[in-house]
Amino acid sequence: MKLIKIIIFLFISFNTPIVANSNDHLQNLLSEGGKLIFIRHAHAPGRSDPDNFDLSNCASQRNLNQEGINQAKNINKFFLKNI
Repeated sequence: MKLIKIIIFLFISFNTPIVANSNDHLQNLLSEGGKLIFIRHAHAPGRSDPDNFDLSNCASQRNLNQEGINQAKNINKFFLKNI
């Protein structure tokens, strides 16, 4: 079981990420099936949440800027169109 976890970790770690702009390549991969897609989030400036942030208060957290909002909308459109 430990060996399987190590193999999965190595596979995930060394797998080349797909750039969001390579839609044709991504569409081809998705059409093959059997893929998992991990998306953390779109662009949110900064490195971490501010001190004393509150999970129940979005205004106290690091949020997407307008660029990140546009990226998120484009990701949504892509998946609605292709999945």
